[in-house]
Amino acid sequence: MDFNYILDEKGNPIPEDDYQKWARWMFENENNRKIAITNMNNYVISTVFLGVEDNSYLFETWIFNPQGTDPINNDHLKYRTKKAALRGHLKAENKVRRRTIVLVN
Repeated sequence: MDFNYILDEKGNPIPEDDYQKWARWMFENENNRKIAITNMNNYVISTVFLGVEDNSYLFETWIFNPQGTDPINNDHLKYRTKKAALRGHLKAENKVRRRTIVLVN
């Protein structure tokens, strides 16, 4: 069973049983759902709040390479908490830094 969540005023996920309220919140809070976005060395690293529980995960980070030429393109990780998502975002940034250093050398 999937559960819907919204974020409280501090950015913490809270369950939302009313589908209409959840859908309205998701639409009206698109920017609040973006936890972190980084553009780095031709990559975009995006960490977002999903709003729907996916196997107990509420947040995810994706690494995009617009040219699509690198094996880490579309790499993604999922997290249960915002704190873990922010740590994961930093790890993804480090992964891109290491990868681009290797490609340049």
